[in-house]
Amino acid sequence: LTTSLQLLPDTGVQATNGTVAAEAVNRWLAHYNIRLSGQFTLTDVALQFKGGRPDSAGGDLHWEGGPVTYQLAGEISSGILPEMTAVLGPGAEAVVFAAGGQTPLLQAQLQDNGFAKVGVTKLLTKMLNRPWPGSDSDHEVVLEVEEHVF
Repeated sequence: LTTSLQLLPDTGVQATNGTVAAEAVNRWLAHYNIRLSGQFTLTDVALQFKGGRPDSAGGDLHWEGGPVTYQLAGEISSGILPEMTAVLGPGAEAVVFAAGGQTPLLQAQLQDNGFAKVGVTKLLTKMLNRPWPGSDSDHEVVLEVEEHVF
């Protein structure tokens, strides 16, 4: 992590103009059989905590795109994705868009019950050459997973 950090006692962390190599993110994603390349850039990222949990977020997280490997239905797949930007907030939410795009690709939320929920839109399935069947619009969530994280 290359960044300037400001620790706010008991309330949060603020990071600006930082970069994180994909290898650091891949350590966390390995549990989900996902591997990315490249690097991430944090811009005005702020996390606020309440009761030891992230309660709200703000800022942007940009990924430069590139090769991705993932497991779906027991099968290892790969693809190349474009640059993406995650817009953090309001609250404990994030929405991911292709750079310059307006259609969501991923939607994530940390829920009050301690579960994280991630939704994949139809457009992302198309970008990975695994289009979701049916007549759903590109912006609609077609696959959703939840995991207890807190």
